[in-house]
Amino acid sequence: MTEDRQWDDARDDLGWMFREISEHLDRRANDAMEDEVVRFSDLWYMHYIECMGKPVTLKDMEKALGLASPTVAGAVKSLERKGLVEMTSDRNDRRVKLVTLTDTGRGILERQVGFRMRSEDLICGSLSEEERDQLRDMLRRIMADLEANPVQPSR
Repeated sequence: MTEDRQWDDARDDLGWMFREISEHLDRRANDAMEDEVVRFSDLWYMHYIECMGKPVTLKDMEKALGLASPTVAGAVKSLERKGLVEMTSDRNDRRVKLVTLTDTGRGILERQVGFRMRSEDLICGSLSEEERDQLRDMLRRIMADLEANPVQPSR
């Protein structure tokens, strides 16, 4: 088998395809957001806060987004410095930090809704509505399997 053929076979791997799709979307999103003070990855934090409709804790975000504490804390601090979120201490437990979206953060999210819709059309443009629903169902099953079976450290 030639090296080119081996490379083509490797690129047919589903993991590779997911990675490539993700990278293409990240690049497009960051290009589309060049006038904003956030990166595409910041929107996930902001979107979660907005969807909850109430102040959320860092722990809530870690669990919902499946990220480590230092990752979430660093991202939220960065968003706070940019004036997109506000952190306050919980009245009942001063150690607990509550995060809310500012009006500026909300405005950025509203401007990005159109991009999210265009992204789905870009990804699924050649699929019928039925095929899109099937793809969504399959991806949900894959995500559920991954969440139910976390990677065990190799020893």
